[in-house]
Amino acid sequence: SPDGRRLAIISVRDGWNHAYVIDAATGAATDAGAPAPLTEGAYEAYWVAWLPAGRELVAVTSQGDLQQNLLWRLSLDGRPAVLLTNGPGIITDGGGDLGSLPRPVLSPDGRQVAFPFSTPDDFAQIRVAETGAAADVPRSRILYSTVANGFPQAGLGHIATVTFKSHDGATVPATLVPPRNLDPTVRHPAIVHFY
Repeated sequence: SPDGRRLAIISVRDGWNHAYVIDAATGAATDAGAPAPLTEGAYEAYWVAWLPAGRELVAVTSQGDLQQNLLWRLSLDGRPAVLLTNGPGIITDGGGDLGSLPRPVLSPDGRQVAFPFSTPDDFAQIRVAETGAAADVPRSRILYSTVANGFPQAGLGHIATVTFKSHDGATVPATLVPPRNLDPTVRHPAIVHFY
């Protein structure tokens, strides 16, 4: 936190990556009992950072759609999370096997956050969002785009978000990338990548 007394962390305590706040000196919850999550539910949190006043944070989560990682403003007082970016797309968090990718970065005054973004039709953008945006107007502006800078997009397939049922009946989210010239009347092989 800006005052140095609390830490915002990502933990997998409940089986999902979620954001928590703990005491910086002791590592204990800042309230009684176990650390209360800032995010919770059947989705993941990937990155979290404090806003300067110390009452709110920004986080990258898949809240609302496991196929998207978007930017949210979180409040310590229990108010609902506010979506700051519009999709479809994902914000890369720079972690895991993609350690060379940049993480979101807050401006020194905390009013804006810059982040790498990938959409179904433009795989590498740099965007900026206002951290104080109203709840009903999620938006971000594009600073850099591979498509706008001459990337030959015509050969790429159109990306679609789909779901399918697994053998045990669970709904599994997936991304389908058929070629642009696909004949839907003909059966085609598929390459399936699980991670």
